[in-house]
Amino acid sequence: MPKEKRRSRTGVQITSKVPTIYDVAREAHVSVFTVSRVINHNERVSTPFRLRVEAAIHKLNYRPNLLARNLAKQQRHTIGVVVPDIANPSVHTVVRASELMDDECGELKQFP
Repeated sequence: MPKEKRRSRTGVQITSKVPTIYDVAREAHVSVFTVSRVINHNERVSTPFRLRVEAAIHKLNYRPNLLARNLAKQQRHTIGVVVPDIANPSVHTVVRASELMDDECGELKQFP
């Protein structure tokens, strides 16, 4: 998929494509596997490579696609709640409390 390119008023090139892990690897001059290891905090990456990848991530404003990650890992980080009556105020309290506990555990939230 080609990037749509245009220039801002200051002459800086703007692309409308969201950066991917491949873009980060290209920018840092490393493999996609190295970028993945840095993102996943793998200890097997040397400091110079880690710094190059982190600089590329920052420069490109890269954010991992959590939906793609969950699809690849075949994992879901979703909590399903079945309630008899959504209008009941106590239901809101229980659902909100479970959401706060989920946040404290550091789990990722994805809603289909």
